[in-house]
Amino acid sequence: MLKQLDCDCFKIKEEKRKPIVFHKGLNTVLGTSLADNSIGKSTLLFAIDFCFGGKSYLDQKFPDHLKKQTFKYVFEFENIEYYFERNTTTHNEVWRCDSNFNRIEKIELDEFKSFLFNQYKIEIPYLTFREIL
Repeated sequence: MLKQLDCDCFKIKEEKRKPIVFHKGLNTVLGTSLADNSIGKSTLLFAIDFCFGGKSYLDQKFPDHLKKQTFKYVFEFENIEYYFERNTTTHNEVWRCDSNFNRIEKIELDEFKSFLFNQYKIEIPYLTFREIL
């Protein structure tokens, strides 16, 4: 499961926010009690998709300062944490990292998606990981 997501573009009142931590079970993305728009709910969902190997984030009409981003994220499977980094500039590659997000090994996006497919133990024939998502 996706356990943590971090990016310099995630801010609270112009300050970089702490990494977003996901919990087992249902996680929700909520706006403010004032029902404000343009506070990043959709951006977060596109970023999550990007961490799962998607490319929809790249198609969004973001301001220039949001177009080139690096996402650092953690997946956990069977109590083992896996650290990755992927950026929008070289989006067809993913970096496997250590727990401090120092790059260890570059892998192709398709290899990363195969890793997720295997870790989720999906046994649905004739569907790719992205089709299931």
